Order: sequence, then C-alpha cells, then structure tokens
Amino acid sequence: MPCFASQKKRVGLTRSSASLNGKGALQRAGIEGFTWHGLRHTWAAWHAMSGTPLDVLQKLGGWADHKMVLQYAHLAPEYLASFANNAKPWKARKKDAA
Repeated sequence: MPCFASQKKRVGLTRSSASLNGKGALQRAGIEGFTWHGLRHTWAAWHAMSGTPLDVLQKLGGWADHKMVLQYAHLAPEYLASFANNAKPWKARKKDAA
C-alpha cells in the first residue's frame, strides 16, 4: 500500500521506491541486514516495553493469532510483575484458621 504525502497530489512512497532510495542511504550509513518487516518488530517491541497490553498490541498490529503477539511478552516484565502477587494462598489459610 502506498504512503502518500498528500491526498491531492498522489505522489507516493511505495515499497519498491523506498527500497531503491533507501539502499544507498543504508550503504552510506553502514547498515546491513535491514528489512522493512524488521521495523514492524521494532514497533511492537517498543509497545510491549512501554506497557501496551498484549491484546491491545494484537489489535494495533493486526495480528489474527494471539500466538504471534506472545513473542513480545518477555519484553514487558513490569506489566507481568504487576500481577505476580495476585495469588496469595497464605491469606486464605489465615482466614480459614480464624
């Protein structure tokens, strides 16, 4: 899908033109192994590290399968840590003993 700078003037940036124009810049910068798809992973990783819930990230990224989003779960330790102490069986035991 082309990305247009203006809706009136349909001069756009397509994958092929971006690749052609970008190859020279990547070479001059000494960047190897760049892929446009890699930017999708970077975007998703930044979201996960910023605390975006995985179900929201799935919707933002348009993934149909939740399994695809789980690869970013390890990048959100603070989010997961907030639930670590939810199960408190010792409180239930004290309550039962009273």
